[in-house]
Amino acid sequence: YTLFAPTDEAFDGLPPGTLDGLMSSTISLQSVLAYHLVEGAVMAEDVVALDGETVSTLYADGQIAVSTGDDGVMLNGDVAVTETDRVGANGVIHVIDSVLLPERPS
Repeated sequence: YTLFAPTDEAFDGLPPGTLDGLMSSTISLQSVLAYHLVEGAVMAEDVVALDGETVSTLYADGQIAVSTGDDGVMLNGDVAVTETDRVGANGVIHVIDSVLLPERPS
């Protein structure tokens, strides 16, 4: 798997009440966690090929837009990847500076 892991500061930057809401709803928390997971280990060197593409997450129909440029790797336009390729036994972790929140179906 590939996990996009927010920093503690990213959680601190959530709008007031968001974290409390997630912690009080197992379903919402699971949805947000699944939105940070991509099947397969995608290493930083492979991200260049994903520029302008979207990747599917484990959240139902969840997509993350990937772009690369002078500002580095960005997810969904405004979430920066700050550290890459922390390899674990079951995949890779990339650290991000914001929490990714899936869009709720209308």
